[in-house]
Amino acid sequence: MVFMTSICVEHLEKTRGTIINISSIRSTRPSPKESAYCIARSGFDMFTKCMATELGPKGIRVNSVNTGPIGPYPWDPNTPNNRSLELSAKIPVQRLALSDDLAFAVLFLAAKEALFITGTNMLVDGGYSAAGLP
Repeated sequence: MVFMTSICVEHLEKTRGTIINISSIRSTRPSPKESAYCIARSGFDMFTKCMATELGPKGIRVNSVNTGPIGPYPWDPNTPNNRSLELSAKIPVQRLALSDDLAFAVLFLAAKEALFITGTNMLVDGGYSAAGLP
């Protein structure tokens, strides 16, 4: 991530481009037996914010999309299993995220309508975090 960001800066400065990282709600919501992952995601989110402040003067915006549970498990929308159903029932929107949910968030952050948004870690979790779920 650090390397890819560094090699893109010159091009993004010329094109007034944007960087959109993909992170996780685990950056703010700890989970048992996932300490290393949670810590890594927290660092990832801070990197996003730091790069936003460092690259903003060059005209480069940096944001992240922080995802909640993605499914359905085991990645087949036609065969939900008990884990998918259990998670879906807890999430306020009553389903797991789909790839389109994440893609639309990325498209928004890349669009001209989001030109004043930088340094943001956008939650795309169907209300998982708002509901205080573990």
